[in-house]
Amino acid sequence: MVASGALITFVDDKSKAYNSELQEGDIIVGFNGENVRSIDDLHRLLTEERIGHRIQLEILRQGKLATIFVIPAEMEN
Repeated sequence: MVASGALITFVDDKSKAYNSELQEGDIIVGFNGENVRSIDDLHRLLTEERIGHRIQLEILRQGKLATIFVIPAEMEN
């Protein structure tokens, strides 16, 4: 079982960066095959080169492991 990850606490469905696959309460535990143990890991993996490209996330949702695909976008200020 996964011991840690990056918790999604808020999803803004009006944001340009919105991905309908992500839900509040999801815990991101993998990013394109790499482990995500913290928000620091997620920041390190989510590079500028990955913006606009489809990526695979492993998430825990309601205690079950799932794979989803998202396309990261830049946040608006």
